[in-house]
Amino acid sequence: TDRLEYRGKQRVAMVRGGVSLSTAGDTVRCERLRVIFAATEAKAKAKAKAGRGPLEAKKVSMIVAERDVRLASSRRDAEGYLARRLTLRCDQGEVVYEAVQRRLACFGPGMLVVEDYRPPRQVPPARQDASPFGGVARPSQSVFAWKTSMELNQNARTAELVGGAQMAHRSGDRIVLSERLKLRPRGKLPAGRSLRLLCERMFARFDAPEEPAGK
Repeated sequence: TDRLEYRGKQRVAMVRGGVSLSTAGDTVRCERLRVIFAATEAKAKAKAKAGRGPLEAKKVSMIVAERDVRLASSRRDAEGYLARRLTLRCDQGEVVYEAVQRRLACFGPGMLVVEDYRPPRQVPPARQDASPFGGVARPSQSVFAWKTSMELNQNARTAELVGGAQMAHRSGDRIVLSERLKLRPRGKLPAGRSLRLLCERMFARFDAPEEPAGK
């Protein structure tokens, strides 16, 4: 990091030059980063009395990352095996995360990779004919790419891609492991499916989790 500036009245912290911000399981890397805080003054003072600094005493409301943005988020199960992973890349433009709404937006060309390595699960028989992904819900790997913008709404569990939208999906025995990952040992994977979609605009809705994260 080359420079850190904090504006207390505006509740904004600005960081420039080789920025890296990490929390439990999540990492953001970029060239410029703005963090907007939303803590009330009363809460900030109370936390300050506990020996925490002005930035630690505040709650993040929004994060804006610019230039060469790399976002990585992963979750592991109770035994330390990788359960799910999400990675986002945006070389140009900016990425905005709104914490309360749990909404992530990318303005500019980018790519999103969503991986689920939890134990195999079948799609319910009644839904298999309508599902483009066949009868296997996981393990799975999905790659999304766009030229204009992308919005991921975690509360609504939806994603919208605009401009040259692409999706590649693999499930079951079709997944490809190009790196060594700590995955839970398992036997033969169920027969999966490989799918690719190309369009100008894409809207995707994800299933609600049926189990706690990490299982």
